[in-house]
Amino acid sequence: MKRYFALLFCATLLFASAFSIVKAQTPSNEASMYASAEAKQNMVSLDVLRFLGFYNLSYTRALTPAISVTAQIETPSNFLIGSIIQETGIGARLEGRYNFSQKNLLGIYVAPVIGFNSSTFRAGSSITGSTGMSASDFSATVSWLALGGMVGWQFGVSPNLPELVLGAGVGVEYNIVNASATTGTAPAGSSVPAGNVTLPRLRFTIGYAF
Repeated sequence: MKRYFALLFCATLLFASAFSIVKAQTPSNEASMYASAEAKQNMVSLDVLRFLGFYNLSYTRALTPAISVTAQIETPSNFLIGSIIQETGIGARLEGRYNFSQKNLLGIYVAPVIGFNSSTFRAGSSITGSTGMSASDFSATVSWLALGGMVGWQFGVSPNLPELVLGAGVGVEYNIVNASATTGTAPAGSSVPAGNVTLPRLRFTIGYAF
């Protein structure tokens, strides 16, 4: 776990350095873009990297120039190993962000994160097709509570489209797993959460601010 928190600390320094460099090199004719984007208080966004595991949608509200709250809902996408094991369920995340630049939705932020997921896992199509196993031969219901933190950077892209906000981030989550109602044996090569685990989080978001 210490390794992940060290990574988070280094990432914070990296984001801060990158932001300082970009800010110093920002042409004055782009100031209007940042002023316009800074005036936005609401944003809906998609985490593109999270789509590898979960379809997701987030809403962010800037309460003050420095403080914002983000709520996210998600459901499994099964993009990576869905043919081996199918996951269905729902999850949610809540973040309280502190923005160092105090520009509403723009700039570097740090955020504590709390989340909850509940999923059911069953054998995927490649397993049922090649082994004769039916989807009902294996079932596992798993829920987990996630506690962690993120450091991220959100920035405007075009003076002509101040509503478009991109973001990147890195973080770490400790997942408290509760596995129950398991039937049968998990297919070989599958991955079903079975115990508490600390995992890194990477983020790349596309958002619309208003």
